[in-house]
Amino acid sequence: MFNPRYTQGTIYSGTHPGLLTPDQQHAAILSVHNSPAIENGQISEHWKQQIALATQSRAFSSPHQRAHNAAALARTSGMGTMNYSARNSGAAYGGVGANASNALSGRLNSTTVSTTTSNNVGNNLTTASMMVTTTTTKSDDSHNEPRQDWTCLDLGGIGLRNVSTDLFKFSFLTELYINHNKLTRLPSEIGKLRNLVILDASGNSIKAIPPELGLLTELREVLLFDNMITVIPPELGTLYQLKILGVEGNPLQDVYKSQLMETGTTGLITALRDGCPVIPPPPEREWEKLTSDNDDANEKSLMLTSYAEGPGVPKPNESNTNFKFTAMSYNILCERYATSTLYGYTPSWALAWSYRKDLIMQELAGYKADIICLQEVDVENFDTFFAPEMSIKGYKGVHFPKSRVRTMNELERRVVDGCATFFKTSKFFMHEKSIIEFNQAPSLRRQNIKLTSNMYNRVMTKDNISVITMLESKETGHRLIVANCHIHWDPQFRDVKLMQVAMLMDELAQVASRFCSLPSKLPADYLKDSRPTYSDFTKIPVLICGDFNSIPGSGVLDFLSSGKVEQHHEDFMNNDYGDYTFNGRSHPFNLKSAYSETQELPFTNFTPGFSGTIDYIWYTNANLEATGLLKGVDRNYLSSIVGFPNAHFPSDHICLLAEFKVKQEKGPITNPKFSNDRK
Repeated sequence: MFNPRYTQGTIYSGTHPGLLTPDQQHAAILSVHNSPAIENGQISEHWKQQIALATQSRAFSSPHQRAHNAAALARTSGMGTMNYSARNSGAAYGGVGANASNALSGRLNSTTVSTTTSNNVGNNLTTASMMVTTTTTKSDDSHNEPRQDWTCLDLGGIGLRNVSTDLFKFSFLTELYINHNKLTRLPSEIGKLRNLVILDASGNSIKAIPPELGLLTELREVLLFDNMITVIPPELGTLYQLKILGVEGNPLQDVYKSQLMETGTTGLITALRDGCPVIPPPPEREWEKLTSDNDDANEKSLMLTSYAEGPGVPKPNESNTNFKFTAMSYNILCERYATSTLYGYTPSWALAWSYRKDLIMQELAGYKADIICLQEVDVENFDTFFAPEMSIKGYKGVHFPKSRVRTMNELERRVVDGCATFFKTSKFFMHEKSIIEFNQAPSLRRQNIKLTSNMYNRVMTKDNISVITMLESKETGHRLIVANCHIHWDPQFRDVKLMQVAMLMDELAQVASRFCSLPSKLPADYLKDSRPTYSDFTKIPVLICGDFNSIPGSGVLDFLSSGKVEQHHEDFMNNDYGDYTFNGRSHPFNLKSAYSETQELPFTNFTPGFSGTIDYIWYTNANLEATGLLKGVDRNYLSSIVGFPNAHFPSDHICLLAEFKVKQEKGPITNPKFSNDRK
């Protein structure tokens, strides 16, 4: 039904000119101490830091030394728990040697750690397996989530030759110390420790860094001093928060060491990121049908029999009983927001608008939705790119920028983003377009609801908008209201999100009431007897698409799905919004999320810091039926990346796409008349 996604154009090949290719990475192994830069005494400040940290790391070679230090510090200070910085205090929780601190810390009493070893001939330690048993206690918060009582583990200096892969089931670990052992490799399973902040594997015989380490985007320190590492894999380029990569004492290839000496860890990570080869693209997202092939035929048959027989009673036009259309919602990530500060894990070339805009257009052209709702489209790119390109493809666009544009000059307003709705001109007329500016509080002013201080100071300081279009089918005369919205992002303003959506629903009721009274744009004699009529505004189908910045279970979703929100809902955060918080709020539309037909997508926004569903396509269940959905992204592909955007996905959001069918009002079913009379 839809074109494949990754068949157009060549994706960046990904070899950085400053780094060796994989075939070259095993050649020219140079000793650190024979580096020409060091022989000439040209040691940069970055490498001086490496030497200083390596010297400090070598002081922690005794068994469980950090854990012992933690226990000693706890005894002398009388602290039951402590904030820990490994490099400064040498303390760790959860190591074998932490048993002494367990007696002083109620938080650690539930943790037991033991090691077992097996010896070969000659009593040499060959393997060491670790068993950690932990119990958790329930936290006191309202969500009753289990609390993990330790997050740091010290296995340093105990002669480990191998680490059990069971260790990597402890995804809660933030600090892991396996330094000064006899390890020759780091297992690839280390990529499961997604919360790891500090890793110290210094003083071993490790020959290679597993590429999976690049999945641990929370890492700030990776200490690998005094190993046998020659190559730094480019996959580490995703470690955008890494402050220290300690590699002194390794026979690194000169290209890596030179980069470290010149630009430090940050510069090396940037070079690795931009030079990392691109992984293969994922399979095309699958299309899921929600209705059987016979449903349309059955409904058509039912509709035909529901009309009374007799002269002057028309049968419905068959095309009028099966009006279908597809709708897409997509936050495309505004050019101005796509910075290396926010998306440091994305190669600079993949973050560039010149690359991303073409990939976005490939998606829009490939899926060919009848209605497309885009968020974060700035004025400049709508005028110069999207509107012209979409016009060539048969679409008309409506765009409104956020309210801040009112206060800006012409140059500044060009970069203000907003919402853009496109529709196929071959399929729809547009009756009207409008904008809802939430900071103008339109519904409150119309109802003469007093504006409270919370309204002025919290809601009216946010310039989010919604774009409304009133459409009519050129084929059947069916009407459709499309709302394209972008709700405030900050989780500290849940009340603002809820108020914005409440005002949106108030305004949609007004729009639908006005739409009922507008004359059809169809020719007067076309479908004259079977043209849909709307006696009540709730009869008009409504789509609400957009980035709601709200997860399942939030007040926004509760309100949209149930049709009401109580005055004391926790998402109002005890703020005063007049009648909205005094009496609560309701809306007259029976709404349903398109993806609730199966199960909401596991995410619509995917970054290292957040992965969740915040984008939705809502529809009025009384007069629309979802008949198909675009499914999520391949799980195997997701397991090998840290977040979007990347070479294959141009935004941190994915697009949503659904197919809908207009439900027909069923008239009374009459009993057929049979007669045996012969005349």
